[in-house]
Amino acid sequence: MFDLFNTLIGASNSGRVETTRAMGAVLGLDPEQFRSAFANAWHERMMGTLGDLGEQCRRIAHRLGAEPTAEQIDRAVDLRDTFNRRTMVVSDETLSVLSTLRAQGLPLAIVSNCTVDSGAVLAETPLAHAVDATVLSYQVAACKPDPRIYAMACDAIGVPPASCVYVGDGADRELYGARDVGMTTYQTTQFAHTDRTWPGPTIGGLAEVPELVANGRPGAGR
Repeated sequence: MFDLFNTLIGASNSGRVETTRAMGAVLGLDPEQFRSAFANAWHERMMGTLGDLGEQCRRIAHRLGAEPTAEQIDRAVDLRDTFNRRTMVVSDETLSVLSTLRAQGLPLAIVSNCTVDSGAVLAETPLAHAVDATVLSYQVAACKPDPRIYAMACDAIGVPPASCVYVGDGADRELYGARDVGMTTYQTTQFAHTDRTWPGPTIGGLAEVPELVANGRPGAGR
């Protein structure tokens, strides 16, 4: 079971702020005010309570006293989608690791705190076909470290938590959530050392996972 951002792919922030400000500008808003409001709505966007990206733009703009046209909203959505497609790049190494694990007969899942727009772009990547289940927060109205999202992922692949290995960078206290439901949990620092408070086992990258599983080491890291 894998996290998405900074685990299977890097979570590049290059251009993110500029893109969000540009979205605000085309919506007829102060760019920095929109950027701040968009960022502050993070949890709502992850939970899916603000609708799709166009509806998010409309509702956040409304909160700021604006009523953008449909054309303005479409332009803002295009800016964000272009950014997502540019940054959501899946490496051959990641796909090779997933292929190796599948060849070992292991069911695979992605569990991510994810917005609607990111989920749409994820579905266009090779990852969509490289795993057996994808459980995204906006789809299930639960964000890590809520134990419900881990339970839903376990149900999706038909494996109890005690038999699962979870790998993530540690954002949103995801590692603690996975550990607390009984999963063998590893932090990966391949893209970022996100949670330096994590006291459990840490690996340098995904390439280490097949050997860990093959050697039967998962279980000691809970």
